[in-house]
Amino acid sequence: MGKRCFKKVAESLIEEYGTNSPFRIAKAQKIQIIYLDFKAWLGLYTCIGGTKTIFINSNISEFSQMVVCSHELGHAQQNFKEAVFMKESYLFGTNKIENEANIFAATLLFNSEINGDELSKYDIQMLEELKKYL
Repeated sequence: MGKRCFKKVAESLIEEYGTNSPFRIAKAQKIQIIYLDFKAWLGLYTCIGGTKTIFINSNISEFSQMVVCSHELGHAQQNFKEAVFMKESYLFGTNKIENEANIFAATLLFNSEINGDELSKYDIQMLEELKKYL
């Protein structure tokens, strides 16, 4: 799928579920979200026994968790068999799978007002990187 296609997937899910919250969309799609104390990873998407599952690092801010959830939810919309790990240095990698997930995440996140007053420097940095995928 290309950039336009992944943007359309995100937009259609926002319309279908009446929200741009990745947590609400994941719940509506029966995607399990598990928070774990990761040391190096921000998140991971995989399918366990037929259940789509997103793992999110419990040590990052709530806003960063939303960014990670959006990204991993993008992976849940892709067609592939292997697990995809989201490491801190890999979030904004250049491979096609990661780019598609970032296009999806950017479309979700920038579809509503973001209060920058409550964001950490790291959160703002993540948002700046995601803007490149719009």
